[in-house]
Amino acid sequence: MSTTQNKVIDGILADFESEDDAIILDALKRVKSKGNASVIKPMVAVYSTSESDEVRGEIRSLLAQIKVKNALIEMVESLAEGDDDVNEMLLFSIWNANLNASEYLAEIVDASCRGDYMVALEGLTVIENMDGPFSEEVLNDARLVLNEYFNNEEDEKVDLMKSILGIINNFEESY
Repeated sequence: MSTTQNKVIDGILADFESEDDAIILDALKRVKSKGNASVIKPMVAVYSTSESDEVRGEIRSLLAQIKVKNALIEMVESLAEGDDDVNEMLLFSIWNANLNASEYLAEIVDASCRGDYMVALEGLTVIENMDGPFSEEVLNDARLVLNEYFNNEEDEKVDLMKSILGIINNFEESY
């Protein structure tokens, strides 16, 4: 990254700390043209804490269109730390941006298991649209997460989780 781009990113990150929604929205406009993957986790943090529908909507829109290198890694890492609201948005964004999350199948299954019904529904949507290829290890890791879910609890999303398991089994049969 050039020194100029570092300064722009530093400015964006500093503006994300503001209490003023107008400053945050201006920083999000700069993300569109000058941002890179390093701003994703801070954007997710702003999404998590902001009470502004406009700020949250802009972040959701940006992430749903993201095409920068390493964006998927940052989003998947954020899934491990996010609450249901954040994880629903992240899974929606992964699907909407058409990012190939095949190697992160277990992480998506884990977020679906931990989350509420809407998180599981978004997870199912992402998984249904995966193209692969899937390694045996990735499929086994996803199955382990699901087995733990089925052994420990059954809730309102159990049918969604069974659908996810069926899709994973179909993935294995197709390879």
